[in-house]
Amino acid sequence: MIKLEELSKEDRYDSVRGCEPFYIAYKSPKWQTKVLKSLCEEFGSKYMIELKVILTSVAKAKRYGMTGSRFSLGKGDYVKANKRTGLKVSLTRMKELLGLMEDVGYLTLLLGYFKSRNDSMKTCLRFHDKLLKLLKKKHCIKWGLSRTEGVQFLEVVDTENSTKNCKKFHSLKKFKGSGEIRDEVKNINSVIGENTITFNGDVCVVIYKRRFEGDLYNAGRLYTIGTFQTECADLRHTIKINGEETTEGDLRFIHPSLMASKLGIKLPDDFDPYDINYLLDYKGDLRQLRSFMKVCTMCLFYAKHRGSALYEIRTKLKVDNILKGLTASDILEALEEHNYVLHEFYYTKEMWKCNQFMDSSIIVKVMTHFANKGIVALSYHDSVRIQKKYLPELLIVMRQAWIEVVGNDDNFKYTIND
Repeated sequence: MIKLEELSKEDRYDSVRGCEPFYIAYKSPKWQTKVLKSLCEEFGSKYMIELKVILTSVAKAKRYGMTGSRFSLGKGDYVKANKRTGLKVSLTRMKELLGLMEDVGYLTLLLGYFKSRNDSMKTCLRFHDKLLKLLKKKHCIKWGLSRTEGVQFLEVVDTENSTKNCKKFHSLKKFKGSGEIRDEVKNINSVIGENTITFNGDVCVVIYKRRFEGDLYNAGRLYTIGTFQTECADLRHTIKINGEETTEGDLRFIHPSLMASKLGIKLPDDFDPYDINYLLDYKGDLRQLRSFMKVCTMCLFYAKHRGSALYEIRTKLKVDNILKGLTASDILEALEEHNYVLHEFYYTKEMWKCNQFMDSSIIVKVMTHFANKGIVALSYHDSVRIQKKYLPELLIVMRQAWIEVVGNDDNFKYTIND
């Protein structure tokens, strides 16, 4: 067993990259009968149901040429799966079985962990040849679960009843237009699934879902299932689509730009909401300063009040142990002065949902445009990565989408990141 928490961040991502999403379930196809019988004889018939789950996961991974699977060991997921499907999969037996199978070389357990919302990883399994060779490729291709089996392309968080566990509506029937949105995301995923995406040389699994808050007019960003979207940004240049190099169109300062547009203000071409060092005269790492200011600017706009913004900035300074000599007050005062043109939006906690709805609407329009042409476009919230040959078209489509959502292109700005 490998504890992902004990690995470096780079090694964690390398270990789980390309693992297929999998939700606790099983099938009992005749073509697996012989293999199942052999494994039951080896490990005991009491593990028959759990062996069926593992073989279902293996078949799905092998169908797509992968060797790993995201595999929950959370009690709640087993309770939900058993309630939903009527299966009787035991978490206790599953843990025992995985240990036994690992001991004799069938797989490696990559144990996940949870420290915080921004520091966690799901448990994954890496299947060894000893296990993969038990199932014939042609059977896996024909009968293995599809890549998106069990995936919910659209989620709406129940903001009135939600807790830190992010409770979601089980049924979306009452949300008019949910079917159309679901079909949009399904179309995007379908095109991506027909192509080969690699990150740092490794084949990746890229599946998007769209998540709203409370209704279909708040938030709505696209998130990947798995680690693709949270990989190191400095390595995005390694992403290839069907072996071709890619480039990225990034909407600059998207939330401040959207706020200015709402006020009917055209920001100066050289305006940068994070460039406040002329007020701080910081002598340290300016790249680190700018990166930190992006986070602090979100505190400026979306904290409940000034006191909570100061608390959040102060806490992050302490946790990250950076920017020696600067205080939370120094930073917040500089941001307030520098961004005064947008002061009407200071400390408007719920405004992030509205702005995310606008930025996600722009990005989805762009991705849908290319998906309808059979072209892969990959989203990083406020940017889109695509094969280099499509860059001129990407920039045109991004501008058009911006105008459709915002009403004009006064504050449309972009950068190109290879």
